[in-house]
Amino acid sequence: MKTILIIEDDFSVQASLKELLSAEGFKTIVTADGRAGIEVAKSIQPDLILCDLMISDLNGYEVLSHIRKFWVTKTIPLIFLTVKSEFADFRKAMALGADDYLKKPVSPEDLLAAIHTQFQKKVAIKEKYQLQYNDLINYDQLTGLPNRLLIRQQFEQLQNTNFLPILCLSLDQFQRFKEIFGYEVGESLLKQATTRLQGAIPAASFLAYLSTNEFLIILTEIADEEEMAAIAQAILNAIAQPFLLEKNQEVTVTASIGISLYPQHSNQIDLLLKQANKAKKYAEKKGGNNYKLYNYSPTKNSSYDALTLESDLRYALAREELVLYYQPRVSLKTGEIVGMEALLRWFHPKSGKISPSTFIPLAEETGLITAISDWFCHRACQRAKPWQDRFNPSLVMALNLSA
Repeated sequence: MKTILIIEDDFSVQASLKELLSAEGFKTIVTADGRAGIEVAKSIQPDLILCDLMISDLNGYEVLSHIRKFWVTKTIPLIFLTVKSEFADFRKAMALGADDYLKKPVSPEDLLAAIHTQFQKKVAIKEKYQLQYNDLINYDQLTGLPNRLLIRQQFEQLQNTNFLPILCLSLDQFQRFKEIFGYEVGESLLKQATTRLQGAIPAASFLAYLSTNEFLIILTEIADEEEMAAIAQAILNAIAQPFLLEKNQEVTVTASIGISLYPQHSNQIDLLLKQANKAKKYAEKKGGNNYKLYNYSPTKNSSYDALTLESDLRYALAREELVLYYQPRVSLKTGEIVGMEALLRWFHPKSGKISPSTFIPLAEETGLITAISDWFCHRACQRAKPWQDRFNPSLVMALNLSA
């Protein structure tokens, strides 16, 4: 039930309005002076206000000014009811923000029509602002592309397939580009890149803007990795074409792409995004202008996904889960041990032995390789020195390190 506040000091008019509106299914609240009407409006926030222009304490203009001043009441429709018919009064009321101006005596039909018109306008305005609000929170204002908030919704609609590539793309050296050419030129470059991406991917695919210089592409209706690779290369070729800046200046920018696959790598969009982003960083380390497919596979004994395994790897050193094996090197001439190679192994408390081919790339991608390498070298040297002192001073310890 909609509530209408009546601010009117004529008791007979009060009674007539209340009877009419109640019969139409409206809830009515009546006050006889402007100050009380303002307080009631702030307190209950009615759906509409009918206000006499000539009330005893504050005139209708003053009431309207106060109503429009407070954020809780400023959008409430207000209709003036008055015996004043001068055009100047009408203009003043409209200038202050009145929604309608009716001359007393007003017929029930005209009053109800005016009230329903305001309610229709209110609904239309609400829908308009709701659409604008949805655009603001769901779409990037620079590129016009969907942002992170729509990705999950789109992903859920596409999960009825057995092959869905997730591409994470960024422009190489974009931050340096902005520092040289400026913020506005950087924005222009992103807009142009958006247009090129839209032209390079299949029409049914989903393109979104994740954050500064980071795009997401979900390729739909793709048959296999060969077709996926062809599209990824087409995207790189499109971005690598010269961009035209202000004053007809041309610049060449490349891109890096990381790819994860649903459901092969995961069935969770958050993890797929993380995997694609890691693959993209690897592509960047290789010099950019290329794409990289995420290639991590959990071990046979592990029920952990990549995200959990990465977290466990961060604590593997502290928990003493990393150990060294030593493979001897024997002289073919004398049959004596002349050296050895230190081999790093990880024994996970739940998953058992995890291959270096699995956790070393993971350590490289996450930056954990530095701490692991330091520990590896220190532990190997600690073991080599006593063996040299006891058996052979020329004993050689071989270490394989990440470049």
